[in-house]
Amino acid sequence: MGIFDSFRRKQNAARTEVTLAKLIELGAKDNLQYAGDIMDNELVRACIHANATHTSKASAKVIRKRDGVIQPDDANARLERMLNEQPNPYMNGVSYLYRTRALYEYKGTAFVYIDRSAR
Repeated sequence: MGIFDSFRRKQNAARTEVTLAKLIELGAKDNLQYAGDIMDNELVRACIHANATHTSKASAKVIRKRDGVIQPDDANARLERMLNEQPNPYMNGVSYLYRTRALYEYKGTAFVYIDRSAR
């Protein structure tokens, strides 16, 4: 049985390589002829969604150095809590990170304005 199993694995691997090569070739043809907005392409949207989803799982960590030494204080903890829970009145921390990363991937830039007078 061991001989036949290794033969089947090699045969399946060869089929997989051919299938992947055909898929890559078809995808390249479609992408070369594509003209329009980048978000009209489903593959691009899926990649942006995956990046944004994984980024939104992160949590903010505020680090301030004084004289080269990291010193925790209450202001850092308060700022971390604000960024993780509710960075603005319209979103929670997860959706804020998701939308910021999606905007960065889509436009190539993201600008975040911190309005300290509002709170």
